[in-house]
Amino acid sequence: MYDEEDEDIDREEEEDDEIPQIRSVPPKSGGGGDDAGWLTSYADLMTLVACFFILMMAFANYDPATFQRKAEIMAKYFHGENDTSDSQMKKLMVELNSISNMQNVIKVQQNNEGLDIVMNVRTFFNLGKATLTDDSRKFVDLIIDKILSTHKDVRVLVEGHTDNIPIHSRQFPSNWELSSARASTVTRRFETKGFDRRYLVAIGYADTKPAYPNTDKDGNAIPENQLRNRRIVLRVLHRPSKEVPMGLGVLFKANQVEDSPAPAAQEN
Repeated sequence: MYDEEDEDIDREEEEDDEIPQIRSVPPKSGGGGDDAGWLTSYADLMTLVACFFILMMAFANYDPATFQRKAEIMAKYFHGENDTSDSQMKKLMVELNSISNMQNVIKVQQNNEGLDIVMNVRTFFNLGKATLTDDSRKFVDLIIDKILSTHKDVRVLVEGHTDNIPIHSRQFPSNWELSSARASTVTRRFETKGFDRRYLVAIGYADTKPAYPNTDKDGNAIPENQLRNRRIVLRVLHRPSKEVPMGLGVLFKANQVEDSPAPAAQEN
């Protein structure tokens, strides 16, 4: 007979059959699970974006002349060429230091952009004047000849500087006119000697860029410093041979004058 005890056993077996069995799922290799795969791609994307903005900042803050100069040197080395411009600048520096009456020159210094020749105005111009004396004209011509014979493929920037003593004359109402006129006088000598005028620049700074303090802390004048601040600076700069295209489609220039042919004159 089928008794109640057997019925209870059958009921327990049925309940056991209804309980779902939980099985453990082995973890996927890598330990990241299904949601960890995007982290790698996201990290790569953020790295690329950071590099992009770093490059943009680097390209936005550059010195045109220095950057162009470095770019040209790199391009020459990549093409197996030797850069001779620096060696020619060094040779020019030696030639200038060999001039016997170099007491007219305060300093000759080479830098990344070229060569700076600092000349004492007292030996070149009379007080309050912008006309070269006879001796200084010969000396300037000698410097120009050294540049043309040693390294003529350069740009020349002529800077005129004065001290802080005001000038009020009919010809020169202020130090701006005086410094500009003196720089222009020296620049004209370069053009007279056959230097390409497209690579000549004359700038008058007046007393805005003193090399030494014109006054002490109490406001008293320092005559010896004022004398040294009255100067002419010849900046002999490397002339870019060509434009060097860089990444991101940017074409960096050194503010050079393009070698474009002049338009032909039309006959009337």
